[in-house]
Amino acid sequence: METYAIVNLKEIEDSVSARVPEIEGRFGRSHLGSEHLGVTYLRYAPDVRSSSAHSHREQEEAYVVVRGSGRIRLDDEVRELRQWDVVRIGLRSSVPSRRATKGSR
Repeated sequence: METYAIVNLKEIEDSVSARVPEIEGRFGRSHLGSEHLGVTYLRYAPDVRSSSAHSHREQEEAYVVVRGSGRIRLDDEVRELRQWDVVRIGLRSSVPSRRATKGSR
């Protein structure tokens, strides 16, 4: 494996919007040649809710709101998110549904 990789997330194929037109999703893990680090670009149209939740056994996840705002359900509590907030989801935790309130990225 190479010691580094540089990938532009916007140049990776959008593999979500064909199924869910209101969400753009570009998954960088394989493009980076990574075993343990997943990097994903997600863009939600305003007032769109992600209905899928999932969990990981081998990696934590972090979400960064780079534009817009939204809400996230954590431990049965809905938390407000604003630009530049970072949310860490621990191992084996369920990654909850998310909702954009102002076109979040």
